[in-house]
Amino acid sequence: MLTGCRAEKPSAAVKSLECTGCHRAQVEALASSHHAKGQGVARGDSVPPGEVGSMRVHADAGTLFFSWLEADGGRAVGPVKYTIGYDPLIQLAVELESGLIQVPPIGYAADAGGWRAVTGTVGDWREPAFNWNGSCAPCHATEFRVGAGQGHAKTFTSSWTALNVTCEACHGPAQKHLDWLTSGRPVGVNGGYEQSLARRNVFTIIPDGGPIAHAIGEVAPDTQTETCAACHSRRRPLTDDGATGGHFLDRFEPGLMSPGLYSASGLAQDEVYEAFSFSMSRMNQAGVRCTHCHDPHSGSVKARGNALCAQCHDASTFDTPQHAVGTNECVTCHMPSSTFLGIDVRHDHSLPRSRSARSAASDAFAAAFEERPDAAARLSTVAADPTVSSFQRASALALLRSAKWSSPEVTQTITAALHSPDAWLRYGATSALMAAPQILRANVSNTYEPARAVRVQTRRALTGLGPRAGDDERMVAEMANAFRGDAWLAVASTAEEDEDLVAAERALRTGLARDPTFVPLTINLADLLRKTGRDAKGIELLEALLPREADGPWAADLAYALGLAHWRNNDKDRALTDFRTAAAKDGSVVHLLSWVLAERAQRGPKAGLVALEKARMLRPGQSVWAQVATDWQAERR
Repeated sequence: MLTGCRAEKPSAAVKSLECTGCHRAQVEALASSHHAKGQGVARGDSVPPGEVGSMRVHADAGTLFFSWLEADGGRAVGPVKYTIGYDPLIQLAVELESGLIQVPPIGYAADAGGWRAVTGTVGDWREPAFNWNGSCAPCHATEFRVGAGQGHAKTFTSSWTALNVTCEACHGPAQKHLDWLTSGRPVGVNGGYEQSLARRNVFTIIPDGGPIAHAIGEVAPDTQTETCAACHSRRRPLTDDGATGGHFLDRFEPGLMSPGLYSASGLAQDEVYEAFSFSMSRMNQAGVRCTHCHDPHSGSVKARGNALCAQCHDASTFDTPQHAVGTNECVTCHMPSSTFLGIDVRHDHSLPRSRSARSAASDAFAAAFEERPDAAARLSTVAADPTVSSFQRASALALLRSAKWSSPEVTQTITAALHSPDAWLRYGATSALMAAPQILRANVSNTYEPARAVRVQTRRALTGLGPRAGDDERMVAEMANAFRGDAWLAVASTAEEDEDLVAAERALRTGLARDPTFVPLTINLADLLRKTGRDAKGIELLEALLPREADGPWAADLAYALGLAHWRNNDKDRALTDFRTAAAKDGSVVHLLSWVLAERAQRGPKAGLVALEKARMLRPGQSVWAQVATDWQAERR
C-alpha cells in the first residue's frame, strides 16, 4: 500500500476560513470557485455509478471504486481516493495495488451526458504521466509535496496542507501577513507577503489617443501572471518543498516554445494552459494583468461577451458589424478555442490579431520547427528584439542550441543574453549552452545568479567540466521529479560525463524501474552497454521495444538508435532498414542524412543520389546536402 499520502499541516499554515474575519467577500468568492472545488476526498456519492467500455465506477459501503480489464482479461479494482476537477469534468484518482495513485481516462460530465471517455490521452493510464501525486495534485492542492522516492520502488510520501487551492496557494505563507498585522501594518512591505498581487495598472481611453485604453503612469511588474503560471503553465518543479508564492524562476523551469506545444505563431497546441500564452500577447506587454479580466477569487470573467473587451476597447469602434465581420464575438478571432479532454473548451490567451497573423517571431519559430537553414539568423533577431515577449525571446535562445556555434552572430546573441538583466533571457541562453563548444562553456559562471532555474540549467551546461558550484542544487531539482524518466536520464548523463559509467548505468536502470515507458532511457542504456562491451545486450533491449513503440512518439529515435547499433555490429542491411524507418517517421535532417549515407554505402552511388534528391525535397535549402554532393564528387575524381 501507499506509504504516506497524509495531510501534515505545519503549525504556521493558515486555513482560508481563518481569513474570513477581514476578507469575508474574497473568501466567499473563493469558496464558489473552480480552485476551491477542484479536488477533494472521494466519497461513495461523489459521482454516480457508471461505465465506459470496460471501465466501471461503483460504490460499496460508502467507498467509491474503479475497475478495469487487465491485459490477461481479468478484472482489477482499486479504491477512488480523490476526485479531480469540477466543471466541465470530474476525474478520478485511483489507488492501484502497487500503491500508485493514477488517473484513468474516464470522467463524469454532469451537463454533457454523464460518464465519458477522456480523449486526447496518449499511452497507458498507469504510466507516470498519469500519476496523481506528481502530475495532478501539486496544482489542485496547497503546499503539496510529491515525496517521490529515489530508488526503484514506485512509492510516494506525499503531504499537503489542503487538498484544494486556498488563499496561501497564491498569496504565499499567511503567517508573515499575520506578523505584519500585529506589528502595526508598516507601509511598503506588501502586507507582509513577499510580493503584492494587488498592484496593477489603471487603464483609460485618452482623448484623441485612439479607441484603445492606455495604462496611466508606469507599468506595474507582472507578478500576477508569474504567480498564476505556477499552475497555469507547462513547467518542471525545481524543489519539492511545497512552497507557495515567490518568483516563478526560483520554483520552476518553464516549458518553452517547441513543436507540439505551441504553433510557430504562438497558439497553444497542447495543454500549455494560459500563463505563457498570455505573456506573449500585446495586452500583457501593455500592462494588462490577469485580474483585469478575471475576478481573482471566483476566477470568473468580470463581464460577459464583448462587454469584457469593451473595458479597454471602445465598443463604438470594435463592437460593430464592420469590425466583427461574420461574427459578433471578439473571442472568435482573437481568442480561438481548442478542446481538451474531449470536452473542456479553452480560449487561447496569446490574443493574436487573427489566426493567420504573421510576424518576425512566428517566421523565426516556423524556420526552427521546420529545421530550415535560415532558422539561426531569424532566431537571433527575435532573441535580441526588446519588443518581443521575454518568453518568446527565451524560447528563441533555447532553440539556438541546434545552431552552428561557429556563427559569430549566434555566439554574440547568446553571450549577450547571458548577461541580460532579464532572468528569462538568461535561462534561454543557458539552455542553448548545452550544445556550445567546451571553450565557451568553461568561461560561464553562475556564482552571482539570483534565479534558481538559471543556476540549475547553467550547472547542466557545465557538466563534464569538473566540479562546479551548484551540483547539490541541480540534484535537488532532478530528484523533485524522481518519478519521471527524464530526471534519471539527466542524472545518468552527468555521471557519464564524469566518466562514472557504473553510476550512469545505475541511474538508467533506476529510471527504467520508475518509468519504463520513457524510451530515451533504454536508448542511452543500450549505448552504455556498447561502451562496456555488451553490444548484443543493448541491441536486444532496443529490439524488445519495437512492437510497443512502432507508432509511438519515440519511434523515429528508436529506429535511429537501432540503425547505429546494427551498423556498428556490421549488420548493415538491417541498419539501412532502420535508418530508412527513422527518416520516414519524422523527416528530421539527422535521420535523413543517415539514411542517405547508408543507401549509398549499401546500394551504391545511384541509390545514394536518389535518396539525396528525396532528402533535398523534404528539407530544402540545407547546406549539408550540398556538402554531401561535393564530397561524393570529390571521391569520383
